[in-house]
Parts: sequence; C-alpha cells; structure tokens
Amino acid sequence: ADAPESTRKLLERFGHEALLVHPLRSADQTVGVLFVTWREEHVFTDEERELIGILAGVGASTMRSIRLYRELDEAYLSTVSTLMSTIVARDHYREDHQRKIAADAVAVGERLKMSEHELRDLRYASLFHSLGKIGVPAAILSKAGPLTPEEKKIMQEHPLLGARILESIRFLRGVVPIVRHAYERWDGTGYPDALVADQIPLTARILAVAIAFESMLAERPYRPARREDQALAEIKGFAGS
Repeated sequence: ADAPESTRKLLERFGHEALLVHPLRSADQTVGVLFVTWREEHVFTDEERELIGILAGVGASTMRSIRLYRELDEAYLSTVSTLMSTIVARDHYREDHQRKIAADAVAVGERLKMSEHELRDLRYASLFHSLGKIGVPAAILSKAGPLTPEEKKIMQEHPLLGARILESIRFLRGVVPIVRHAYERWDGTGYPDALVADQIPLTARILAVAIAFESMLAERPYRPARREDQALAEIKGFAGS
C-alpha cells in the first residue's frame, strides 16, 4: 500500500526511501515509538523486523525505568521537603529562613559567574542544609544556654545525617558534599571533617556565609536578632577563621 502523505514527506525530508515504525510498549503501556529508516528502497525482512522488535522492547523497558526513577525521586524529594518543614518549626526559625539563605547563596554564586548546574546544586543545598537536624533532640535545638560537650557532639553530626539522606536522591547527589561541608571552617575548626582552606568546596563556603548571615538576623532562644550592619561586620571580622 502507498505510504501516507505525512510519511512520504518525512522520508523526503531526510532523503530516505523506506520506513518501519514500531511502538515501544512496556507493561501494556505505550511509552514511545521507534522509527527505522532506510536510505534506499527496502523491504524489511522477518529477521530485521524481529531484531527491531527486540531493540524496541529494550528501549521501552529503559524508558519505563527512567520514568519510574523520576517518579521515585519526586516522591522522595516531597518527603524530604516535608521533613524540612518539620525541622524549621522545631528549630524556631521563620518559615522563609531557608529560602532567604538560598537567595543569598545563589546571589553570591551568580556574582562569581557559577554555572547553572552549580547554582542549582547551591540552591538545593541551601534549602536542605539542616535536614540532618531531624536527628537532633528538640531540647538541644531550643536550648537557651551553651551546649555541653556531649550536646555539641550530637549537633555536629547533623551534616553527616543530612548528606546520607540526600544521597538517596539521584539528581541531588551534587548537593551532598555542599551539605556535608557547610559547617567546615577555613582554619580547620569546623565539622564534621575539620577540612582546611581550599579543601572545603567553594559552594560549601558560600553556603556557610549565607547560613551565618541569616542566622544572625534571626531571633534565637539564647540571643536577640542582630541588625544587618552588625551581621555584616561580624562576618568581615571573622573572615579567614
């Protein structure tokens, strides 16, 4: 039978003479279509059709797996976002605290001409940097006085827990080292790995400053909020520490 007009136009466009169309089906669902073209006039043999059918089956299974992985990532991300809302409430910060940190960090990244991929990772890391605090008792998070050595040890484990949780989300794996190292310090006195200077990823250093800045502007159980000029002066005063 003559090919439909749309098929003839498609073949003419690419300079091909023959076309075989095979649906990509997986679990009784059509997930795509495979087009196989031939530059010369050609009648597809049974063997060729069988091979194309096998390739279509592999392609359909792969596409379905990608779709399922994406749905799993989205479900996991939704769960993580819910956890973050709980943590922000337990930590006595305003609901927009994480978003302000993200805005500050991304603004610095843009000034440094970071790539879109780096800015995306920095944004997600800013939103989820305190995720590991889900494992810190509320009594420690809201304590009005200084933490005991044991309480400090518990608090300093939260970047590790947050990083482990985020490792399970494939498209957030670039965020993991930022979250893990956002509490390191240039002089090596930070945690959890006591990294020094350039050992700390640049994105983690940017996030550390954004966290410090917005935290100083927020009222805490153990101190009043600082003014913006006071917070900036303190950041400049502790540069290099």
